[in-house]
Amino acid sequence: MIHPQRRTLHLLFVANLISLLTGCASQSTNAQFTVRVSGNSNGLPFDGQCTAQKAGFWYGESVAQDLDVEGTVTSVSQPQDFETSGYFIYCTVANQSATGTITVELLQDGNLVARAQSPSPDKPAVIEFGQKP
Repeated sequence: MIHPQRRTLHLLFVANLISLLTGCASQSTNAQFTVRVSGNSNGLPFDGQCTAQKAGFWYGESVAQDLDVEGTVTSVSQPQDFETSGYFIYCTVANQSATGTITVELLQDGNLVARAQSPSPDKPAVIEFGQKP
């Protein structure tokens, strides 16, 4: 026969374990993303940053990771890709030239999920995608 206090402790332990497992199932999960930058003419410089909010190892833990997105459009037919992962992505990337337009695309598992354009340094392409923290 199990002592009543011990049985209560066992029940509490099982209840807490179920609660923990249920909470883990509803926690945000990280997905793989590609930030793709292209332009309508060669030589367009671009500069910006993306912040990926990532689910941490522990339940409820969230970590922000920054990704520098900078370079020059070297070929109109060859976009530049930047890789990251997370459950919420915020990007702002600006064309650093007074001419031309850059296009910033966000792909998740190879599928286009968001697109924005920047015609000038003062009008950056802004992308916000995912489950806000």
